[in-house]
Amino acid sequence: MIGLDLGTTNCKAVLLDADGRAVATASDGYRLQVPHPRAAELDVRQVWAAAQKVLRSVAEQGRQLSESWQPSGICFSGAMHSLFPVADEAGTPLANAMTWADARATAVYRSLIADTDTHALYRRTGCPVHSTYHLQRLRWWDRVEPEQMQRAHLWVGLKDWILHALTGVWASDLSLASTTGLLNLQSLTWDTGGPAAGGRAARTIAAAGFTVGRGGRVDR
Repeated sequence: MIGLDLGTTNCKAVLLDADGRAVATASDGYRLQVPHPRAAELDVRQVWAAAQKVLRSVAEQGRQLSESWQPSGICFSGAMHSLFPVADEAGTPLANAMTWADARATAVYRSLIADTDTHALYRRTGCPVHSTYHLQRLRWWDRVEPEQMQRAHLWVGLKDWILHALTGVWASDLSLASTTGLLNLQSLTWDTGGPAAGGRAARTIAAAGFTVGRGGRVDR
């Protein structure tokens, strides 16, 4: 089994044997970009390049241990709260990914509070209005980059995008979905009861659904 961690500035992979012992590791870094005050972005293509590099490294180390070695699967972990739009089903990025550290959405806090039943939102999603969560970030994106908002085919996180790059499947796991502020915790479906920008985007976030367990076969 290969473990793959998509961090804020570094991608790490570990190869485990059948007894759960780490027999190979690899890591590769990328730069957290700060193009504007309060921004904290990642170039998703740089993250993908790093992910491919570390996966190939541990796979090669595995083959050196045994010529017949084949991984049983890849298990993902990744930083919460990343968000960016893609233009099409192929996943062409329209922008860099906002990371958990991006605070630009604080600019729309007051307007979101003014037209949101914050108590009802919290009861549905377990998340308050905050610049970390997708609802407020989508409001910011709608105000600042309306053309990208209209062009977006899907709104996804880095983990969703890397999963798609590896398997061709669009999906989001429940653990990260619960940190978006857009997951209805009662129905375990995307919450469409919020303000317009969030409700519209909630219908296009990793639209294929959720993954619990297997998320697709690696074919890339």
